[in-house]
Amino acid sequence: MLFALSFLFNFLYGVLLPLVPHLNSENAGWAFTAFLLFKLLWFIPAGYVSDRVGHGTALTLTLLLQSLALVVIALFPNYPWFGRALEGMALAQGTLSTFALLRLLTPDAAAFRAAVSKLLGLGGLGTIAGPAVGYLLLPYGPERVILGLAALTLGFLVLHLCYRRQAPATTLAFAVEKKKGMLWFALGLTAAKALAIGWEPNLAWWAQASIGLSSAVAGLSFLVLGLAFVAGSLRPHAWLTPLAFLGFLGLEYALEGAVWAWWPALALVGFWYGIYVTIAVSRLGWNDPEKIGRHNSLWMLGTDLPMTFVPAILWGWRGQDAVTARWALGLGLLGIASLSLWRGLWRDSRAPS
Repeated sequence: MLFALSFLFNFLYGVLLPLVPHLNSENAGWAFTAFLLFKLLWFIPAGYVSDRVGHGTALTLTLLLQSLALVVIALFPNYPWFGRALEGMALAQGTLSTFALLRLLTPDAAAFRAAVSKLLGLGGLGTIAGPAVGYLLLPYGPERVILGLAALTLGFLVLHLCYRRQAPATTLAFAVEKKKGMLWFALGLTAAKALAIGWEPNLAWWAQASIGLSSAVAGLSFLVLGLAFVAGSLRPHAWLTPLAFLGFLGLEYALEGAVWAWWPALALVGFWYGIYVTIAVSRLGWNDPEKIGRHNSLWMLGTDLPMTFVPAILWGWRGQDAVTARWALGLGLLGIASLSLWRGLWRDSRAPS
């Protein structure tokens, strides 16, 4: 059920991307800003809520809040920022509580890493499928579609409640490992998110303005990026992470006129990000189950904060006159991410069990 919820949360995020601007184009920008801001801020109390009421109960509250958010977005189209703020809170709580409950259901670090890989893979598929479904359903009217999504979420709530009632009440014995590489993984994930998420608005602009793709073909850029992310998350081998440098160089090479390099570069960047996120999240999320909610809230908040500012900076550097600045920032972030990952793995391997 947790894997299905991971798909749902990411699917709802993706499907609203094309729907909200058609609901209220004038205030769509503020709606997306409210979503990101409240998602970030809610990471602070989300961990305490999850630890306090229980992670399963927190997911129940999350699905109720998500349903309410969708209803508010549909019924109050002149104030889309309010509903999207509630949705941001729901996504933050859902992400955190899903990982926390997953930790409780996995008896050792190896099983947790395998489960995180599947969780992120399905979440990636939801993010890919969401926008495509949103565009397909637009002719039915955004309000009607969003209310349908609210009904879908309530259906998942019923399944979640049924699943919880049928689950055996067992207590697992946990071996809490001492970790020494946590700060390194957090630092590296912060840099990786700033690069992967921060570059996305520019990728959308470059696909048409610089590479010369039509709208339909430009959309395939993110499909390639997303599928490569899923592939990387399912095969998270750390030794493959240097491929990110080839991907970054390929993007800049494509912008210089070698259009053919666009597609393999996107695939390499997406593949790297899938590997990186899976490794870092699995290491950061394995902790004492008694305080896993609070622990997750801290590293999720910290690693998400910088990436909210990078798109604004990078948007002003989308022209080829700013290629030097892009190279400095991109290679700098890649360097921090790479060195932090290997340092974290080395420190983690030396920690006593």
